[in-house]
Amino acid sequence: MAPITANNMNFAIIPFGFIIGLASVVYAVSGRKWFTGPVRNIDTVVIREEDGKVIQETRRVVLLNEDDMIDQREITSQDTLVKL
Repeated sequence: MAPITANNMNFAIIPFGFIIGLASVVYAVSGRKWFTGPVRNIDTVVIREEDGKVIQETRRVVLLNEDDMIDQREITSQDTLVKL
C-alpha cells in the first residue's frame, strides 16, 4: 500500500464531516427540544366468529409517549391508542 499524500488522498471526508457536524449542532441546539421520533404503529389481526361466519379484521394500535405529537387526522375511529 502506498503512503497517503495530498495528491492521492480522497477529500470526500471533509464535506461529509462538515455535514455530520452541522447536523449534530442543529440537533443539540434545537432538535432535541421538539423531535420525538416516529410514532409506532402495530397492525393487529383480529379473527372473530359472528353468525357462523369467520370475520378477519386488521386493526392498528398506535403507541404514544406522553410527549409524542400526532396529527389527529391520521387516527381513525378503529385505531387503538396506547399511552406509554
